[in-house]
Amino acid sequence: MDAAIFDNYSKYPITRLSELGLHLSTTRFLSEVGLPEWCAPNMYLGEEDCWLPELLIQNEKVAVLGSDRDDKQICISTTSNQVFRLNNSNLDFVATNPALFGKALEEFQICINAAVESNDSAFTDNNIPSVFLKPFIMWLTDNEPKALIKGSFWQSTLNWLKYT
Repeated sequence: MDAAIFDNYSKYPITRLSELGLHLSTTRFLSEVGLPEWCAPNMYLGEEDCWLPELLIQNEKVAVLGSDRDDKQICISTTSNQVFRLNNSNLDFVATNPALFGKALEEFQICINAAVESNDSAFTDNNIPSVFLKPFIMWLTDNEPKALIKGSFWQSTLNWLKYT
């Protein structure tokens, strides 16, 4: 990830990641690179007072990475290492793994930054012109197509931004 895009990164404790039994590549990414502490779409990651609490949702053991703008938890599956958003009792797909999640956040932030440069209230008004989101959608199409299916986190985020 490009450190210039985000101010601070949450690096998760390697001991806790190991206890969860995550894949070695996932453990390395989350402990060495980390995820942005705050980023568009109003997501907070790495809440230090409760590092990676575990939940059992739909027979899937997950650990909480942080939360989104609606205080819905962003979780990682301890078996598949996929990233999900806990939406009531459903798991909405976010990314295949934390590294792709981090890259998606970076690509999304680049698009939001460009839109805000053009119109400083675009993000707060939830009205990002499609021309600014197109590079992000193309990136998802090429790298994480499952993130665009109906019911996924990114699909609902794009709808929230009134993408047309």
